[in-house]
Amino acid sequence: MVTKYFKKLKKSKKGFTLVEAMCAIMIMAIVFVGILNAVAFSRQMVYTNNSREKASDRAQLVADEMISIATGFDPGETLDPTVTENLKVAIEDVLNYSGVDGVGGDPQYTIIGGVEYCVGDFVDASDFDPETHSDIQYKLEPVGTTTDDVTEGTPHKAVTQRGWQITVRVYYQSIGGNNRYTAEELVAFAPTNYIN
Repeated sequence: MVTKYFKKLKKSKKGFTLVEAMCAIMIMAIVFVGILNAVAFSRQMVYTNNSREKASDRAQLVADEMISIATGFDPGETLDPTVTENLKVAIEDVLNYSGVDGVGGDPQYTIIGGVEYCVGDFVDASDFDPETHSDIQYKLEPVGTTTDDVTEGTPHKAVTQRGWQITVRVYYQSIGGNNRYTAEELVAFAPTNYIN
């Protein structure tokens, strides 16, 4: 009985039809394209997450350095407008020029790169242009009590200084969407050495 079955099976010349073969190839192609898309998406996510992590590390490094510089800037009882300008210059001297041509010699500054003081609003991430903007921007805002000061006959606002709010924004590139830029932002507080 078994021999008869094998003889019958051997005589059968039936195979795949062209339609069946085409269907099998199409199904395999769809599965293969799906796997490729998943791998590409996974690569984009890994690259973007790595970029975000590096940007966050750079922002923390810059903020730490700024805090150490800012705590030494004591404006006294009321904030002298030149103190903000002097602090900005001191920050940029350390972050932009230390480690260049052997000055400073601290290797961490090669990780930081150049910093740019932001007068108004930060550059929107969608408008960021690495040709014209530094990828690290920062703001300095005095934190304290604002009072009306009428000394010397001219009324004006005086700030009793408590410290500095430091906002650091690092722009980084993410894959996908025409390699757009995204920003990682960090806000820190640096107390002044002198507090009333």
